[in-house]
Order: sequence, then C-alpha cells, then structure tokens
Amino acid sequence: MAHVYDRLPRDFRVALSPVVEPSAIFVKRILTIVSQIRLPVYFLQGREKGSGHPLSVLFWGEEHGALYVSSLLFSEEPVQKNLKKVYIWALPSALHSSLPKADLLFARVDGVYSRWLARRGLMILPEWVLFMLPLNKPLPEMWKLSKNKSLRENLGEIKKNQYTYEITCDPEKFEFFYHRMYLPYITKRYGKISLPHGVSFVKRNFERGQLLLVKRGEERVSGCIIRAEPQVTFLIHVGVREGKLDELKRGALVATYYYSILWAKERGCQWYDAGHCRPFFKDGVFFHKRKWGMEVKKSKRVQTVLGLGIGSFHPGVFSFLANNPFVFIARGKLKGLIFSEKTHALTLEEVQSILKSYSIPGLENLVLLAPNGFTPQAKAFAASQTTSKLELIPMGLETFFKTFPNDPSGLSLSPPDQPQEG
Repeated sequence: MAHVYDRLPRDFRVALSPVVEPSAIFVKRILTIVSQIRLPVYFLQGREKGSGHPLSVLFWGEEHGALYVSSLLFSEEPVQKNLKKVYIWALPSALHSSLPKADLLFARVDGVYSRWLARRGLMILPEWVLFMLPLNKPLPEMWKLSKNKSLRENLGEIKKNQYTYEITCDPEKFEFFYHRMYLPYITKRYGKISLPHGVSFVKRNFERGQLLLVKRGEERVSGCIIRAEPQVTFLIHVGVREGKLDELKRGALVATYYYSILWAKERGCQWYDAGHCRPFFKDGVFFHKRKWGMEVKKSKRVQTVLGLGIGSFHPGVFSFLANNPFVFIARGKLKGLIFSEKTHALTLEEVQSILKSYSIPGLENLVLLAPNGFTPQAKAFAASQTTSKLELIPMGLETFFKTFPNDPSGLSLSPPDQPQEG
C-alpha cells in the first residue's frame, strides 16, 4: 500500500496525506498494541555508568529498546541474554518465579498499557517527551539571553561563522539533505540505537513542507525539514553534512533551530514544535531544547512509555537514579523526579539550585527526594512557591517507590497528530 502511495504524483500525494497518513498511523498503532501482548524478555548485566557497581536489568520489550536501556545504564556493553517471550498478563508471576532476579525492571510498551503497569508497582515514564516554543513574546524575552550564557554563546557561533540560510523545495537538494546530512548525522550521532527513517517517509514530509539549509559561504553544512501550519511550525528532520559532529561545536545545528524559529516567527505562527527527545534531564538533546525556553509536553504523536520497577536498592541503583533525573507521569501530568544522595539535610541554597537547574515550563512540579530531609529554611522556601513548583519528600527510594501514587490517566488511544519526528 505504501509503495502504491509513493508512486502517485506529488500533488496528489500532498492532497491525500492529511487523510491517508493519520489513518495509516492509527492502524499501525492498533497492530502494535496487539503485537505487544507477548514480548521478549532480555537480561542485562554490566557496570553502572556512574558508580562502576555491578547492575542487572530485566527488559520486557523489543530488542531495540533494550539497546537504548543498555546505553543509558552501562559504562560498557553489557552481557545480554534473550530469555523467552512472556505474555503481558503472565509478567508478574514470571518475575516471581521463572525469570532471574534483577536490580531494575524496564518495560517498553504502548501507553495504553500504562495503567496496567502502574497497578503492578511500576513508575511510568514517557519514552519521548515533546518540546514546543511559544512564539507570542519577543524572542530575546523568551530566551532570557542576559542570564542564558549557554544559548548566548551558541548564538555567537552563528555570527562568528557567518552562517546564512535558504528555504527550498528543490528535489535535488532534498536528495543531498537526505543522503549527505540526515542519514550520516543520525547514524553517527546515535550509533547502534539509531533508527533513521527511509527516504520515502522523509520525502513525504519534505513534499508537505520545505527544506531549510544552513550555509557557510557556499558550503551547505546543516539542514532541517520544516512545515508550517496556521498556528504551528514543525521541525521534523535534522541533519549535519557527512555527520561531522565537530560541526555541532561550530553551531551548525544551533543555526538550524535559530533560522527555523525566525522563519516561524515571521509567518505569525503561535508555536514552534521542536519534536521529541528522551525524558532524562541530562540527555544532550533534552538540555539543548530546554535552553531555548521551550515547554515540555506529553506527545499525542508518540505514546510509548517505559515502566520502571526497582528490584533491589544498592549503590548501582542509587547512582543511576541520582545521576539521571527524569520526567514521569503521575495522575495524567508530567512531573520531574530528582533524587539526592546527600548525607545531610538539603539546605535552602541546594534546593534553590536544584529548582533553577531542572525547572521547565510544562511540568506540574519537581519532586525532590532526599532521604536525610531538608532544613527548615528549605521547607519554607518550597512552601512559598505559589504555583507548587517544588514538592519536597523526605524519604528514601525504597519508601518512595512503595508509597508514591502513580496514576497514568490521560494517555488514550487516539489518532496521532502530525508530523512523526522531531
């Protein structure tokens, strides 16, 4: 069916895409949900990145998800064993009987299964979060450049390298972008966990939008496919020429964001949709998008979730959670979880620093977990936050994961919006 669609004339494909593609994606999601009733289980063993302590993980889901979890947790490639396939309703009993004991459990499934996982004690993380920039204010005000040193320096690279840009619908330039920018960048940047889209998929997005190319002199160094709707401009695919990661230090990718945001602003769009990234605050893409003043949102386009369970509490587990604060879903809302390993009560200055480092529009609040509690001044500060930005919980991880409510309501089975990537 997709091959027949790809052979239709371009104008006909563009006219049909608003109807054909959402329906096809919806059907694909239904098939995915059905296929996830029975999934393989992988057992991973290695050294945790931050501490070097041994760590074992059970992962329930497709192998590509296990590869991502491995890259997140371990300092080197872990020993991986493919155990067996388990039906979703048999997973709890298998964890207590036939499957080996592990320090952590991850389950990667469609969001429709969130409530089932939560009721069995797993914390629910969105596998991907969406970043959007409101364009209803002047950009310098949104970016707070006087205080935003990192972004200020990035924008300085644009001026230093004298970047310019062009907007094009030229099919030959698209071929250059796909084969010389997009594919090399995705495969080099993300390695074995990369999942580049095929040329037909990327071309369909190009035909519904335009290609923005960043140039240094006459050399095309980076680019992105963008699409403007009346209220929103979408950043869909990005790339860097030949995947040269040193170009990132020279601001080539920053320039694609900067010029596409300007382009959206000039057209009177209310929002700039910068696409998705992983839900971990210290993820490089998460950090990059956050510093543009973007808001984090639950995605309607990608509703896969990660269920996280803890089997034991030892230094490797503590290190992973302390070094990887993340976004999770509670009662249908996005929240941030920060765990402190400090051996003293957190002071006012430490709590203020955490709020400054991790606060981001779109999160209902930040949940700060500290087993040794907080000073009276820190508690008074948190209580003074009129918008409930900060929730202080003076307890350890074991108590928290056993008692904290986790209701993932709000994830629903509905046809996704477009586009598919960011």
